[in-house]
Amino acid sequence: KTLKSQDSCTMHSLEKSSPRSIEWSINFLINILDSLTLTSNNLLSSLKSTPMKNESQFNKWLTKQFYEKYNRHITVQRIETSTGNGIPDLLILTQDTTWLIESKFETTRVRPDQKAWQIKANAIPSDAVVVTLSAYPKTKRLVVQQFGITTVDTREFVLDNEGFNEFINYFHSSKLA
Repeated sequence: KTLKSQDSCTMHSLEKSSPRSIEWSINFLINILDSLTLTSNNLLSSLKSTPMKNESQFNKWLTKQFYEKYNRHITVQRIETSTGNGIPDLLILTQDTTWLIESKFETTRVRPDQKAWQIKANAIPSDAVVVTLSAYPKTKRLVVQQFGITTVDTREFVLDNEGFNEFINYFHSSKLA
């Protein structure tokens, strides 16, 4: 009610005002709106550039990246730790690939059961990509490890949208080879 009465008072006083004072009022309101827009844009920018601080935030970032890359035509499931030893953290199904991702934050160290699970899974010929992804926000690195029976393939990408796309493209091109 207060806002409505203030609005009607403002409109009533504007109706009685001279064209010059109306122009001043409009310019004043435009300046306020511009200021609010700049403030909200700065706030959004700072939220986007806020570095992730833990594995949970990294998982949310990964999920968002996958949804954007595949135009939301995917299913993402966080796998509970009670499922079994060594099972990766995320299951992501896209139209052409099954991703099983063990996520790490500021470390590439995996437990022996996690490594064993990935070796077994990678030994099966399939469309699945089974990897460990490690986020290093301070140095903006996305480290990818893929465990084989006798080797560990390690690659690094930039921890941003472009680096994520390069990561996806790398695995798609290696599947075709």
